[in-house]
Amino acid sequence: MPDDGNARTFEAHCSFCRKSNADVDTLIGGIGVFICNECVGVANDVLAKTPPHERKARDHAGDQLRGATTEKLLTLIAGVEPLVDDVTAYQAFNVDLLRARGVSWAEIGAKLGVTRQAAWKRFARGPDSD
Repeated sequence: MPDDGNARTFEAHCSFCRKSNADVDTLIGGIGVFICNECVGVANDVLAKTPPHERKARDHAGDQLRGATTEKLLTLIAGVEPLVDDVTAYQAFNVDLLRARGVSWAEIGAKLGVTRQAAWKRFARGPDSD
């Protein structure tokens, strides 16, 4: 029988500044990513100072990365690692909630495009996981 879904805790962090949900006033969630009210404020300031004709991103991020130093790129890939952990924890928390609702490993696996065994191996915890 599935548990109540509360066995695993989930602490969300802003994907930009890494502050936890306990350290900010508001945390807005997307699919596995979050942004705090403080970072929204910074973004609003940037947008207010950026003329409309310069707001089209196109490949701006790609151009910036191509022009970055090797050290900067190494720093960026290291900075992404906590986000990978956040998304993994977010996904595992959602799977726990689904299992608590009686959703089968087969259905979870199908939604992820893997077998039920692969889903179970990836997300099941402890000897009581069926």
